[in-house]
Amino acid sequence: MRFRTILFCISAAAATFPCVVLGLLQYSSAQNELAKEETNRKRISLYVSDRLDAKLESSLRLISVAAEYFKEERHQQEKLSRHLDELRRSAPEILNIHFDDAEGRSVAFSPRFNDRGEPNFGISHNGRDHWKGAGSSDVTVSGLVHAVGATRSDIVNITKSVYEGSEFLGLAVAALDLRELSDSVLKDLPDDKFRIAIFDRRGREIFSSSAKGTGAVNLTSSELKVVTKGASAISINGFLGILQPLSRSDWLVGVFSSETDRAGVYKKLLFNNLIVWLFTACTAILFGYAASVSVARAVEKLSKQMQAGRSLPDKSERVRSPKEIVQLQVLYSRMQKKLNEATERLSQLNRSLEDKVQAQVDVIHKQESMLRVVFSDISEGVVLLNREGGILFSNKAAQAVLSDRSLKLDEVIEAAIANPFGKIFREHEKVIYELRALKIDKDDLVVVLMRDATSEVQVDKLKDELIGVAAHELKTPLSCIRLEAEYLRNNSDRDALKSSAQALLDEADEMKSLISRWLDVARLESGSYMIHRELCLIKPLISKALKRFLRQDDFSCEVSISEEAKAAFIDKQAFLQILLNLFSNADRYRSAERPCRVSLHAERREDRLVITIADNGIGMERADCEKVFDRFYQCRMDSARRISGTGLGLFITKRLAELHEGTISVRSTPGVGSVFTIELPIFLKPGGDNDKQHQTDSPDY
Repeated sequence: MRFRTILFCISAAAATFPCVVLGLLQYSSAQNELAKEETNRKRISLYVSDRLDAKLESSLRLISVAAEYFKEERHQQEKLSRHLDELRRSAPEILNIHFDDAEGRSVAFSPRFNDRGEPNFGISHNGRDHWKGAGSSDVTVSGLVHAVGATRSDIVNITKSVYEGSEFLGLAVAALDLRELSDSVLKDLPDDKFRIAIFDRRGREIFSSSAKGTGAVNLTSSELKVVTKGASAISINGFLGILQPLSRSDWLVGVFSSETDRAGVYKKLLFNNLIVWLFTACTAILFGYAASVSVARAVEKLSKQMQAGRSLPDKSERVRSPKEIVQLQVLYSRMQKKLNEATERLSQLNRSLEDKVQAQVDVIHKQESMLRVVFSDISEGVVLLNREGGILFSNKAAQAVLSDRSLKLDEVIEAAIANPFGKIFREHEKVIYELRALKIDKDDLVVVLMRDATSEVQVDKLKDELIGVAAHELKTPLSCIRLEAEYLRNNSDRDALKSSAQALLDEADEMKSLISRWLDVARLESGSYMIHRELCLIKPLISKALKRFLRQDDFSCEVSISEEAKAAFIDKQAFLQILLNLFSNADRYRSAERPCRVSLHAERREDRLVITIADNGIGMERADCEKVFDRFYQCRMDSARRISGTGLGLFITKRLAELHEGTISVRSTPGVGSVFTIELPIFLKPGGDNDKQHQTDSPDY
């Protein structure tokens, strides 16, 4: 059904398109014809108006000639009358022409008698309309006059005063018949189409060549204003014309013709095209319906075969025509056959895959059971959690710890995400648990391992206390040894004894440095190490730290300090200790193949002092970079080269930087060297406690 609807729409559209194009062409042609007609009307109107103006101009010249006759032959009445007859015959639009003397009496007249047979000369015209313009030296044209003497028509008097020197002789007068004038102009044109209308200077119609006129009483002020500037088109009561002022008169002359009904033309055109479109559309729809019947039946048969999913159609489903749908049915049959074969193979593959999946599931279940048995019996606690903190699995050892509600697993999860493989300590009933959280990224799970670390923590605490006590106890005998060694070096005469005493002093100084580091570690771990920050110039401190190392011939350091980083609020002794530890580290881990070269660069980044110390030593692996700041850690060396040290220097350096609320980091390349970067605040915090006491992250143990 939808196919037929679409087909009918296509048929209607196919019929509509040419009808629309034809209608547009006809509309364009009608517009062109109307435009041509408009242009022709304007051309004819201007032509008629110009001829009328020329006729009037000719009449004006004629009265000027008559005035000259009168001036020369005013005493010869017969001769003047003949001249007037000749002038009137040359201008048919002139009803009569005559001469009046200075007293207003006619002395010559053409025609000589009126329609009642009475003579027209010898009559006084002193009170007539044309004497209103007496005395003017120019030719004057009167308004519309209804004659009562020689003629009974509506005329226009053209007058010219005649003078000889300063003496007024009389008037030369011609009566102009407007009807005859308009007929002479319009004689070559169809009288029923074009007509002439004359308006006075106030816009009132004073003459029309049609008996009915244009139907206009007067022109509006806006129309008069436009017309007085020149010729312009105007429409009055269904008549379209061109109005223009006459050159020798204050009249407005319009040549009008019937205005074409454009709306009627367009309506007729639209109606004709609508009839043609309806006929064409109905015909196209009928033909489309006839063509769709066979197609719809063929599609219906093919649809039945497709719904049944048969690769071969039965007799009722076999398509005979049209040819395209027959080919489509053949292609569908082939495709359906291949699809059935592929479906069968896919079913076999699915059955095989289900068997393999089931086997894998069984193996996983066995492995899960084994893992549950293993994890349930181990001494360490194991907890498997999701991201929201929900417990998915926990063994017996973990359940005992989880019974303590004060242990917040969400904090453990956040710590695991922030520091993977990091250790977290929690104390419960004087038992210290070590917790390690491992995040499984793919499944978004967290594994928490728990074990009792009480004994290890206590051993570490005792070791720290022992180091502090031993360091303090070793100071007194070490001072005695140094005094004896100095006495032997300064008072002995034997060189061998002096050499031994100097060696003893060097070992004592090394031991003193070691004891100082132990004490620093003990103070840092106990939280009693205090720093006092003050505004210091860093260049003198750098020079003081380098003083001991620059005595060596194979050690050099290049120092560069930017203008913004010359001073900072730091603890002098702690900052000096940081520099000594880093320079000592560069000297100790130098390369055997080249002299030790160190570069120090200090700059300011926002409100931080950034110091970069680079060396060309042996370097270290990436794994060592992550552990080099741990206590007692030393990089592994080959058996041929062992470097003495306690592994406390970089540990102390990191803790001192942290006391300054700063950081230290390292990047290194084996065989190339290492780069240490220290970042410390330049300014003190407003209103803050800037004399910091170290606070350890360890538990209260």
